[in-house]
Parts: sequence; C-alpha cells; structure tokens
Amino acid sequence: MPKWVVFPATTDMIRRVVSAGLLAAALTLLAAPLPAQTLPPAFRDKVIFTGLTQPTAVAFASDGRVFVAEKSGLIKVFASLSATTPTVFADLRT
Repeated sequence: MPKWVVFPATTDMIRRVVSAGLLAAALTLLAAPLPAQTLPPAFRDKVIFTGLTQPTAVAFASDGRVFVAEKSGLIKVFASLSATTPTVFADLRT
C-alpha cells in the first residue's frame, strides 16, 4: 500500500486557496447593491443640481456658493442653491 507524503508547501498552498476563496466570497457580499432606504417622515428627496458628471463631493461656502467636485477633476461652483448653471471653478484634469 503506498504511503502519501504531505509536503509543507502543499499545506501552505491549501491554506492560500481557502483564504483566497473566503476573500472572494467576502468581496462578493460587499459588492452586492444595498436595498434603498426610505426617508424619515420629516425629510424630502429633491434634486437640486442637474447636468453633473459623476459628482463625488459637495462643499457649501459661507457666502452661499456650492462647490461640486466631479470624478474627472472638474470643480464646479453654483452661485446659490437656486442657481441652475454652474461655472468651472478649477480644472484638475491631467
């Protein structure tokens, strides 16, 4: 009857494969879309600015201006919350 020899590298490889599988499963769960949440009764959902391309950050200045950063590197500024047309404040694209 043949004897099986288990090398330490084989055990290490099994450990790596199992770890990679667990990591893949965890990433799959994290990437799943979350269900939409409902707003509390006192809140309203309203679109304020349109025509933006992948906005990533918003900052409100004390003088009422609203700065919106887009993923491309453009920073646009609206004169107020009621303004409909932004101007380019900075272009950080390379």
